Amino acid sequence: MGQFGLKAGIKTSARQKLNRVENMVIEAGKQSSVRLRNAGSVIKDTTSVVKDKLARNAIELGRAADTTWTNVKNIIPTRNMVAMDGVGNVRMPAENTHFFENNIMNRLGKTDGVSIGSMVEEVQETINHGKYSTHVDTEVIEIKKVDLGKDLANTFKDGVYRTVITNKEVTLYRAFGGKADAVGGFATTKLAKNRIDAKIDSALLPEWKNTRMYEAKIVVPKGEILNIGRVALQTIIETGTILIGDADQILLPRDWSIKWIKDIRTIPSK
Repeated sequence: MGQFGLKAGIKTSARQKLNRVENMVIEAGKQSSVRLRNAGSVIKDTTSVVKDKLARNAIELGRAADTTWTNVKNIIPTRNMVAMDGVGNVRMPAENTHFFENNIMNRLGKTDGVSIGSMVEEVQETINHGKYSTHVDTEVIEIKKVDLGKDLANTFKDGVYRTVITNKEVTLYRAFGGKADAVGGFATTKLAKNRIDAKIDSALLPEWKNTRMYEAKIVVPKGEILNIGRVALQTIIETGTILIGDADQILLPRDWSIKWIKDIRTIPSK
């Protein structure tokens, strides 16, 4: 295959994958309407607890459809007509206007026995991954989870992590020094206040010999695969000291480019 043929093949493959994602978004929109209709069909024959649960499920799915649609539209141009049950063909803008969510909540608000206001925060927490959320959740698209193996998985809080692809440039920070290189596997999402905070927030054990003298500012390009979650706590065996961790933990791709490092600073000692 010539160079042109190779590029064309790659482009076609990428388009096919993105088309599948797009179809998933459209299906999510349709399913949100189906779920809402089902909730309405049993509204007279069920308790308020069940009503609220059905309503929350419908709103959650609507928000998920909104988020996924926006992420896809920000990556590639795509068709912008969506068929929704009971609504018809609707033109969708590239920005997130919360169309699915607003449409569902509007229709729920006209249904007797359903209170919307009390459930909004609970649904939002679910969409934002709760205690496992990170500061880059809105800058990535979740994809099929990669098996990192037990040892790597356990560096994340409760072993929970997500595999994602960046949909824009993502800025991260990595404390390093001593035996720890600037181009290492893990980074986080905020500047270290000082070396002690860097040690506690990222749960850096003494045996890893990371002196945290310096911090690299890393800009991850759009289209890169990351694994994200929160830092698991670690215990210093010799003293029993617990390093709480719980900062955002970002596992960078293997052999990521040193060109992603845009700046290096000295971390204050205290």
